[in-house]
Amino acid sequence: MFRKFTIDYYLKFLTFYYGGIHLKNPTLSNYWLSPHSPEWYRQISKNGNAYIYPWQSTIDSPIAENIFDQLVCLHTKDKVALDFGCGEGRFTKKYALYAKQMIGADSSTQFIQTAMKTKPDNTSFIVAHSKHVLPFKRAFFDIAIIRKGPTSIYHHLPLYVKEGGLILGLHPGENEGKELSNWFPKLFPNNQHNIPIQQHLIKIFTKAPFRKFEIHPYHTIEYLHSPLDLIHYRCFGQKKRNL
Repeated sequence: MFRKFTIDYYLKFLTFYYGGIHLKNPTLSNYWLSPHSPEWYRQISKNGNAYIYPWQSTIDSPIAENIFDQLVCLHTKDKVALDFGCGEGRFTKKYALYAKQMIGADSSTQFIQTAMKTKPDNTSFIVAHSKHVLPFKRAFFDIAIIRKGPTSIYHHLPLYVKEGGLILGLHPGENEGKELSNWFPKLFPNNQHNIPIQQHLIKIFTKAPFRKFEIHPYHTIEYLHSPLDLIHYRCFGQKKRNL
């Protein structure tokens, strides 16, 4: 009952709220930052020094993030672990409760500075970029974690994860938010990925010297609570003064 009411209200209210308003494609703005670009990540760190979603929503099960976090906590127990693309270290510190040693790495200096303000004794943070020389010893880690981090790091991980070690990654799929292009074509232009993300990952994993790899897709429905949450969702990571 709650779910049906929420989605019905959401659709009707958005139709009323945007009725008669000419919406422009925000990506055409000179100030628009391409999502997941280095500039976009730097802007997120400036907006609040934390990678936290500003919109309110309700998410149906299965929730891939929760499943992933449970797997990471299980497999990091008493292990030396790397969390690459750790942001401000919110999840790194959670995983560190189970690990023997935890290192969080991110390309954003602001994120790393925030992460270092409070950290467990077994945890350290370092600025590192997946497209630059990495400051790690070879075959040092038992496990590497990429929670929505850069896929470019997969090429390098076989050098730094021990033989027989484990790499766990979580990435958004190419179908994320696909309905929004139909409902709000001006706000969400239909920009399909040139290469589907799953196909892109398979290509990377096939070329890398992994003993084996598995991909498990999860399909989840997220209900945004209000029109303002829709705007926050679309403009996440952009400069606030330009929204």
